[in-house]
Amino acid sequence: MRPSKNLRWPVKFVLIAFIVLCCVFTTGLTALNFYPGLTIVPFAVHVPKSPYCTVWKGVTDVSVKLTQAQMEKKILAESHPLRTDGGYKLWSTPEGEFWVPDTSDEILSILLAQQRRKIYGDSNTGGVKEGDIVLDGGAHIGTYVMTALRAGASKIIAIEPSPEALECLRRNFRKEIESGRVVVYPKGIWDEEKTLVFFATTTALQATAFSKNRRGRAGSPTFR
Repeated sequence: MRPSKNLRWPVKFVLIAFIVLCCVFTTGLTALNFYPGLTIVPFAVHVPKSPYCTVWKGVTDVSVKLTQAQMEKKILAESHPLRTDGGYKLWSTPEGEFWVPDTSDEILSILLAQQRRKIYGDSNTGGVKEGDIVLDGGAHIGTYVMTALRAGASKIIAIEPSPEALECLRRNFRKEIESGRVVVYPKGIWDEEKTLVFFATTTALQATAFSKNRRGRAGSPTFR
């Protein structure tokens, strides 16, 4: 028995609606796969707009943050500590072995994820090219030194004022320092030659800093 004409159109409508919804859902998933930051769009209409940060800029920034977090998680899962030595810890990672100050188990995966994302570019986008001489201002433990070496830099001047980071930097690139390919400059960068107070924070996830005044913050060791 054939269905009546009165039933054919509702059935067709339901089928068409189902197909359309499936297409929209599939398109949405595909878009989120490439731009996960699109998840903020429904909420963007309810917040004040800024001429300096468009909705699309927010989408891009969220995508970068999510990509960074995924890389950090993956690198940390593939890494493990090998041994400790005083206030320092040696880690085995997908990018090699690194000494870090023993204050955080996350900082190394954060730094390596940034390098994996090529936050300073590559040979095609303004980054290091074969034979370059590189000034690494704020070299820390040397994750960008590693990137520059692999890119073929002929010499790297690693500038770092933090005593703890300097110790790790020297341990991580002992051979390159001995050969002269990496030169460690144990000072900070300023617009003139002078003495400033250096604040060393208690955790690796916080930034060290210089200050024009000589008043230290409570609980923060200082270096001149």
